[in-house]
Amino acid sequence: MPTTIPLELQVVNGDPATSGGNINITTSTVSAAVAEEEGAVLLSTVASGDTITISGLSYSYEYLGSHLVRGDPDQPAAYFRIAGPLPSGSTLSVGDTFAIDLTGEPGDPDYPNLQNGNTQGDVASLDTTTPIQFPGFVCFAKGAHILTDKGDVPVENLRAGDVVKTLDHGPKKIERVLHRKLEFNDENSNHKPIEFKPGSLGENLPTSTLCVSPQHRILLKLAGEETLVAAKGLIHKKGVRIKKGCRAVDYYHLVFDQHEIIFSEGIATESFLPGAVAMNSLEQGVQEELKSIFLQSPDGELDSEPTAARQVVGPSRAQRIMKKGTHVEVVGLSH
Repeated sequence: MPTTIPLELQVVNGDPATSGGNINITTSTVSAAVAEEEGAVLLSTVASGDTITISGLSYSYEYLGSHLVRGDPDQPAAYFRIAGPLPSGSTLSVGDTFAIDLTGEPGDPDYPNLQNGNTQGDVASLDTTTPIQFPGFVCFAKGAHILTDKGDVPVENLRAGDVVKTLDHGPKKIERVLHRKLEFNDENSNHKPIEFKPGSLGENLPTSTLCVSPQHRILLKLAGEETLVAAKGLIHKKGVRIKKGCRAVDYYHLVFDQHEIIFSEGIATESFLPGAVAMNSLEQGVQEELKSIFLQSPDGELDSEPTAARQVVGPSRAQRIMKKGTHVEVVGLSH
């Protein structure tokens, strides 16, 4: 059974693989695309049988590579083009090319968010060797301390059944701990952890250095309203940085029976939210186990896209709000 991954695409003008010209991203988007992965669940690996479904029709495709749009580390992008033969009734042509924003997660506000126009790169200059995951990893890096009923415990030492203190529902039992190790071959890999130095988010917040994946959300008060913002939306703040020299990382998801706000190094962060992208990045057996934890419909599938514990604001919008001088406050233990 193939793994299905929903995608939101930005349209590229023409066929840069054939023309040899620079890649130009247009203002058009496609929000109802689905990747059907038969083999390794990697965007950069096109196995036999891998297809992209667009408007209900399945297309073969070829992966072109990745780069930073205009050299901007906040805009990592990957590209693929439609290959033949075309399905009956196709409205696309061989060579139609699409861009995938490697930051954020489909369904998040302000996603995709690659700058339109000339990317200042052509197909010949794209990186075709670095393994590229589908967008959307939300997890703690090894060493992050989680507040439990027994005090702060490193995330790698937690097990199913351990009790964690949540903001909304008091002590809650962990249902599952998910672990994955990522190795990086490129210093600009879009999944490298974000590091928060002590005090970078407020007085003594975090209390110790905290590292999370770029998409892991932190609970902030923006203009008095509690909002979940991805870590990468905070890298403009002093003491917050991408760990560009990182070559490998152990990431951990903490799964409860619903999306929860928990505490790490004194600040409020999120648990695993079983959205479509997050679920489909996991092995099939793990997906089935998680479906048994969360509410399901009679056919065994998740009833709907699970509800986030707070409203979610995309990183680009969050940065625009903060640049306007809006009062920002991180939610801590004293909340």
